[in-house]
Amino acid sequence: MNITKISVTWGETQSLPDYCNVKPSVTLEAEMERDDDHCSCIDTLREAAQELVRAQVDEALEAAGLPAKYSAEPRYKAYKSPQRSCIVIIPNELSLNALSDGFNSIWGIPAGARREHLMRLVNAKAKTTGAQVIDCADGYLSRIPPLPEELDADPEEDGEELEDEEADDVE
Repeated sequence: MNITKISVTWGETQSLPDYCNVKPSVTLEAEMERDDDHCSCIDTLREAAQELVRAQVDEALEAAGLPAKYSAEPRYKAYKSPQRSCIVIIPNELSLNALSDGFNSIWGIPAGARREHLMRLVNAKAKTTGAQVIDCADGYLSRIPPLPEELDADPEEDGEELEDEEADDVE
């Protein structure tokens, strides 16, 4: 038998929020030469089809507000600091616990997102809040501004002073 054409189909179903699914699939074809290795051609087509479908799954997940599932790209997360009026992007494996308090995760922005997707979400959030975006995706956290000085004061000391001032007003 002389095989002249190979066809490979790959499809996947991915669940999304709100009881939705995405079912991308692709069929790739190749014409064979007499001396081509059929098995390696099938493997090559299958890998290419799988890569195309999984890229579509990742795009659908990100459009639904979830991190990509298949991409091998580095992952990042974003934190906001209202006191510093900024949004910070850091590698997923780092933590801001070493810094002063005042950082919170951002509702609607998933941890573990690819950089391009995260930047789109963060820039949109910064536009609505007026926060400065600080890109520490390289892992260098020295770009993060310190807390404003008025927030560094000990709250107990401020409360004691206020109580003393109120006592003077009563007399």
